Amino acid sequence: MRLREGCIGDIVMYRLRAASAGLLPDVNGRLPALDRQPLLPRLSRLAIGESLIHHLDVTRWLLAPLTVVAARNSCACPAVAGDDSATIELASNAGMRIEVSGTFSDPAATSTGADHLHIECTTRRIEFDGRMLGLWPVNTNADHRRSVQSE
Repeated sequence: MRLREGCIGDIVMYRLRAASAGLLPDVNGRLPALDRQPLLPRLSRLAIGESLIHHLDVTRWLLAPLTVVAARNSCACPAVAGDDSATIELASNAGMRIEVSGTFSDPAATSTGADHLHIECTTRRIEFDGRMLGLWPVNTNADHRRSVQSE
C-alpha cells in the first residue's frame, strides 16, 4: 500500500501519538526513563527534541510538504528540565489536519512506550495501536442519525 498513489483514498486526518509512562514513578518510586537514559533530566527539549522529532520526520516523509500551524508543550515531571509532553499541529497544502503528539507521563502506557497511528481516508482507515496494524474500509452505508437517536 502506498499513500501517495491514493489506493486508500484521500487522507482526511492523520494523528500519530507516542505514549510512555517512563517519567511516572514505578513501584519502587524510580522513574524508568531516567534509569535508561540518565541524560534526560538536563534536556531542555525532551519530548520534541528526544522523541517526537523522529515522529515528525516520518510524518513529513509520508505527507510532505507540511506547515506547522501550532505547537504546545508542557512538563508534568519535576525531575526533568524540559518538556515531557507536546503536541504539534501541522497542515498540508490541501488543508489536511495532522497532529503529532507525545507524553512521557501517560499512566495507561508502559514505561517503554508505544506509538499509536490513526489515518482517516476517504475509502479506508489505517490504525496502528502499538502492536498491530489494521486497515478498515469506511462504512458508507452507516446511518449516523438513527444510531444517535436510538441512544
